[in-house]
Amino acid sequence: MRYLTIERQKSFVACLTTMKVYIEDPTADDLEINGVRCRKLGTLKNGEKGNFRISESAAKVYVIADKLSKELCNNFYQLPAGPESVTVSGKCRLNPGTANAFCFQDGDSQETAPKSKKKLLLIGGIALAVVVVAAVAACMIFALSTPKGETKVFSVDDFHIALTTDFTEFDVEGFERAMDSEHVALLILQEEFTLMEGFGDYTLEEYGELVLSNNPKAKDSKLSTKNGVMYFEYESVNMEDGKNYRYIVTMYKGPDAFWMVQYIVHAEEAVWYRDDIFDWAESVAFMK
Repeated sequence: MRYLTIERQKSFVACLTTMKVYIEDPTADDLEINGVRCRKLGTLKNGEKGNFRISESAAKVYVIADKLSKELCNNFYQLPAGPESVTVSGKCRLNPGTANAFCFQDGDSQETAPKSKKKLLLIGGIALAVVVVAAVAACMIFALSTPKGETKVFSVDDFHIALTTDFTEFDVEGFERAMDSEHVALLILQEEFTLMEGFGDYTLEEYGELVLSNNPKAKDSKLSTKNGVMYFEYESVNMEDGKNYRYIVTMYKGPDAFWMVQYIVHAEEAVWYRDDIFDWAESVAFMK
């Protein structure tokens, strides 16, 4: 026998959900995941590390939210055969298309199915961005301190933003990129000029008004400018937990597309992160 250690890294995504750990076992009848018969090992809470006693056989390991979402969880860790104990880590990633599934961050993690690369259209993309933010806001956990990581530049095509090493980036269907940390989350959306005729002739203010017109939760918001950054912000109560969240949405016009960056913070704690958010927003640059 040997031990499997899984560290569930802290993340605002699915933070209230206790994840279940399953291991491939041809003799078990606990659950079948993507055609693989599995045995339940235990559970993992947000930020928790679990130790599980396992056999020395090669096996797939899954971490899922529940039986209903198991088919959406296409990420597993392939355990090699042998007597050596194994330690792996991962966390839930922001992706409504996979029910914000847990993803392993180690070299032997694999996907059972390819991810969709569907590109959203202008109006649908803006509307979906609002829905996605509302859906994940209930799971935010923030510390009452400013981020301490060193400056790190993240890039998407010719879009560059200076955040900190507290952030990690990953792909979310419908968005160019998403970043999360223990303190702040953000989503990056690109709207190419080719999406409709004459779109590239829009001013940044006209684009901002278009965004506002497609965001019903921000119907009382107005466009503002701070240190050259156009933005709007609003608060919304999430129906799942009854808590209030603040959304700060910044917009930019690049060489061949408009860009929108949405920052999400707990309303009561927004004052702690507001200066940092606008520092990051002012750092955006477009360089080929």
